[in-house]
Amino acid sequence: MQYRFINKIIIGIILSIIILAINIEFWKKSGVGFFVNPNNNKIMFIEKDLIEKGVDLKIDDRLIAIYNKKWEDVVNDWNFSRFEPNINEHIPITIDRNGSIIHLEIIKSAPSLDNQINKIVNIIISLCCIITGYKLSSKSFYEGIAPSGIGILWFGVGVVVGLHLFAGQGAVRLLITLEWIMITFLSPYFTIMHLFFPYRPESIFNIRKFENKGIYIFFTMNVFLLIFIWDYKENLLSIVAKLNIILPVFLLISFILSTLILFKAYKINNISHIRRQIRILISTYCMVICLWIVFLITPMYIFETPITSQINHIATILIPMSYMISGTAPDLYRFDKLFLIILSYIISFSIDIIFNITLFNILNKPIHENHIAASICIILLFHPILLLVRKYIPILKKENDYKYFNQAIIDLSKTLESDQLTRPIVTSLGKVFNNPSMGIYLRREIDDELLNCVYNDRMPNIPEKINLKDLNIFDDNADIMKILDFRNKIQRDISNNNNYASMLLYDPQITLLCPIYHPQYKLLGLIAVGRRNDLDPYRLQDIEELQKLINASSMAYGNSYLYTQKSIAERTVRELFSSLKNIQDITAKKIAREIHDEIINVNIKLNIETIQNLVGYIDDQFILDQLDLLLTGEKDTAYSLRMICESLHPSGIDDPLGFIPVLSNQIDQIRCIYKGIIDIVVINKIIPISTSIQHEIIRVVKEAVLNSIKHANATTITIEICYPNSNNSALRVIISDNGSPKQPVLNRPGHFGIRNMKERIYMIGGRIEIQSDINTGTRVSIFVPLNSGVSVEQPDLLGIYC
Repeated sequence: MQYRFINKIIIGIILSIIILAINIEFWKKSGVGFFVNPNNNKIMFIEKDLIEKGVDLKIDDRLIAIYNKKWEDVVNDWNFSRFEPNINEHIPITIDRNGSIIHLEIIKSAPSLDNQINKIVNIIISLCCIITGYKLSSKSFYEGIAPSGIGILWFGVGVVVGLHLFAGQGAVRLLITLEWIMITFLSPYFTIMHLFFPYRPESIFNIRKFENKGIYIFFTMNVFLLIFIWDYKENLLSIVAKLNIILPVFLLISFILSTLILFKAYKINNISHIRRQIRILISTYCMVICLWIVFLITPMYIFETPITSQINHIATILIPMSYMISGTAPDLYRFDKLFLIILSYIISFSIDIIFNITLFNILNKPIHENHIAASICIILLFHPILLLVRKYIPILKKENDYKYFNQAIIDLSKTLESDQLTRPIVTSLGKVFNNPSMGIYLRREIDDELLNCVYNDRMPNIPEKINLKDLNIFDDNADIMKILDFRNKIQRDISNNNNYASMLLYDPQITLLCPIYHPQYKLLGLIAVGRRNDLDPYRLQDIEELQKLINASSMAYGNSYLYTQKSIAERTVRELFSSLKNIQDITAKKIAREIHDEIINVNIKLNIETIQNLVGYIDDQFILDQLDLLLTGEKDTAYSLRMICESLHPSGIDDPLGFIPVLSNQIDQIRCIYKGIIDIVVINKIIPISTSIQHEIIRVVKEAVLNSIKHANATTITIEICYPNSNNSALRVIISDNGSPKQPVLNRPGHFGIRNMKERIYMIGGRIEIQSDINTGTRVSIFVPLNSGVSVEQPDLLGIYC
């Protein structure tokens, strides 16, 4: 192993020295200042610098000789750069201009800045590829070791790139060979390589089989082609021209296919570090693809020439750098974030540029002729496009959006139902942390000794319940705890027989444990949060913001449990009250019937008839006066008892159509003692109403009328009864007055009138609303459903007492 490691170092050093030596030797070399059409040897382009020097060259001049050699011999030479003279020396050329042979001389000038930048970028790319090959073939990284073929590939790419610029201006046959290798060998190998690199257990390709047989197949295919190229004597420049068009296309296709393969691997892989490696590579390929489309493909399609080649070369450096970083760096978090941020800017910039180029072409205003307007449009549109890109590609957002936590805290304060508290927690965690796996445990009852799993999202291994005794670490601790800290602190206390706690302790999907803690009831619940879907670690700021949500959740669940306890107590009291009320109604009905049937109709009626019979037989005036007083007393007693019977159980209340007559009778009794006006208005057709509903509504209406008389000094009271006109509506009773209430209509200590009104209407499934104003009077609205299919919105249990 040590021997192989030394060999790789030696190979890398030798290749680097060779590349550097060739490019240093080639550093002072430059072009001749014009370009020749490979098909007919005619000059097709002359550089501006050559024209300024007054050289008598024209477009369509056919080149015959250069460096005192035939043009064909120069092109076919293995290194024609050796014919170039030094700077400021003359270069002899011979041209054919319309049948006339002309001999000219060109002064050799120093290389241009663009040419030198290309050389520097070329050297950097080559060295990056060689270093990447060395690193990936000699260093293991977490989930596996790169196959040796990966290192060989990158060594090969480094050599090809390092020789490419030299071959372009010094050896045409070598240039053809290098570009043919890149098209037919390196590009396919580079694409297929991603089936098993980054290394992953889900690799669907046999690595060794590919390394042993794939290379030989490609090698054999290219041997015959290379022999043909080297033996081909005529028009080598035309082959170069075709390859210069084909090569970028093949490379772009290779980048796109590599991105698709990596994306598929990213979706099926579950190992954090490998997913991050893959994501860095995908980000890099997307950057290069976008830049190539903007600066190479789009300009060639619209302007028939690329904008600049330096940007494309510089962008290509990112590829070997990303492989070296993803394959060797131990912590990829910062690199991953950096690559994603850069990718969001490059995608936005690419969309911006392409949109503006297309827009200006549609308007018949070429963008290269309207620089100022185009620049303003690009600047103004960039930020909105960036926001849209980050919105619709969540993985590209720069920072976590904690506003969802704040919204969840607000939502938690709006309800006391424990079943509704889970949704804002789950939703906010999913939006802020990119849908992590999650499990939520809660007590079903306040005295329960078990935490039951009430929500489980992609955590199949967590237990359904946990004993609170095994989580006593949270008895006095409400802070979020990382799973590693939890394991270290609780591992010794877990009983060997407790499988549930052990399942929670050793579940590999859990990253954070968030206790729902209440000072009085201790641990109310537990939220187990898994890794983020974007593989980012939970940073200190994330945990601090999450702690705020957990604190709000603890308060909400604590209040929910208190509310539940109070609700149970209130429900019990209400059930007792309902039972008592039913017993009272039955007893009152029985008492009223007994008074009416036994006392009034038997005893008092017999007394009255007896007294009336005695009056006819007695002549003494004194005795007659006493009997008359006694008769009047008996009649008054009978009337009073009838009023008591009417109060206990109004006559006609058992008739489903007796609501209006009974209510009118009750109001008539009030009119006897009230000097104001009480009107009853009936709307729609009268329909049957059950006895229990009639009885409760009459009591509430009577109470409301008496309150208007007693507390508001009203002179006019209107009772509006609106029967439902369809099966989907409810009975509506409105009691309004023109009084001036002395104080707001609220529940007051020691007073139960309003509370009893609300309770009675609530128990028959209705709703009551009370509105009071010193200028407009008081309005009591009662809504009661008469059909089982109709419901009205009722206040919660606490609302009855507010």
